[in-house]
Amino acid sequence: MHNLLGTRVPELHLTDDEGALRDPVGADTPYTVLYCFPGAYARPEAYPPGWSEIPGARGCTLESCTFRDRRAEFAGAGATVHGVSTQRPDEQRAFAAKEGLGFPLLSDAGLALITALRLPTFRAGGVTRIKRLTLVVDRERVVRHVQYPVTDIAGSVATALEEVRRLSSPARRAE
Repeated sequence: MHNLLGTRVPELHLTDDEGALRDPVGADTPYTVLYCFPGAYARPEAYPPGWSEIPGARGCTLESCTFRDRRAEFAGAGATVHGVSTQRPDEQRAFAAKEGLGFPLLSDAGLALITALRLPTFRAGGVTRIKRLTLVVDRERVVRHVQYPVTDIAGSVATALEEVRRLSSPARRAE
């Protein structure tokens, strides 16, 4: 996955949790953090059978809530945060409302981003799921940082924030 460094994210649109088409790369900030996750649900009974036994599937709520709790820090460092999964927008909307995320979740149910960047997937509950990974993308759509695999969920959020701060530093911008 580290071969994604320097790759351009193609121009495409994913459906957000409100049903609108949205570019996954934010145009209003210098950087966008795309954290990709297998799926998170508002109700425990909505999880696919055997979810907790699938390596890497658990932890999506923790990851989303950690990004939520640090959203102001990401904004202060010049980054927009978007969560990406292959869930339906209505499932994402219910989860985002329950957790009060305050940033968009994007549905790649059509696998457009996954296919374009050749992101890793697995199948669960009859659905293709994206494996947990984090990308930091600049305004020109270039991937500047990749975290994969993500094994320390809270630590990965801190690492993404550190990377955005490093990329946004005056010394780095002068390069």
